[in-house]
Amino acid sequence: MKKLIALTLLLCTFALLLSSCGSRNAVKIEKPEDTNLEYWLLDSPNKKEWTKLYGDILSSTYLANGYEAVLNESDNLVYPPKHAPEHAVVYFTENYPIEEIGIKKITGIYITDPEIYVWGLTVNSTREEVVEVMEKMGFEERHLGPNIYSGLNGRYKVIFRFDSKTIEINYCSFGIIENMFASYYYN
Repeated sequence: MKKLIALTLLLCTFALLLSSCGSRNAVKIEKPEDTNLEYWLLDSPNKKEWTKLYGDILSSTYLANGYEAVLNESDNLVYPPKHAPEHAVVYFTENYPIEEIGIKKITGIYITDPEIYVWGLTVNSTREEVVEVMEKMGFEERHLGPNIYSGLNGRYKVIFRFDSKTIEINYCSFGIIENMFASYYYN
């Protein structure tokens, strides 16, 4: 009985995650001209230049060039994890397509630096500015509350958090990437 309940919960969770990122028939959203990000979604950058914050065989998290990782004083570990500074850009990479093990592409970008802009928007943009630009880009808003804009366009998901001043941009390769490590690396 316990196995059946566990299997049911696992299948429900998987179904929820698969539905989290919209249609698989998405048109690729090219790197915007009005951005100062170094890399864009589905790029395969030279990660040797970056500071690795987390990584395993399938996915990794990197701090973009120009930012220095910090250690928390509370990290009492032999090998304490590195964290992004307060203002930074973090790139999430994963094997994509999944069949090509070893080829990692950017599937998520997490921005807290007010100097970084994408589609002409920054972490300091107002909700009205974000909604106007995202509608023009074809994003459909998911209403999550007054302090969050969450929009979907095919496999692309954008989240602006106005209270914590963050931007998340994701390409959902299988509908399950939610950049689960972002909250860990941004205390």
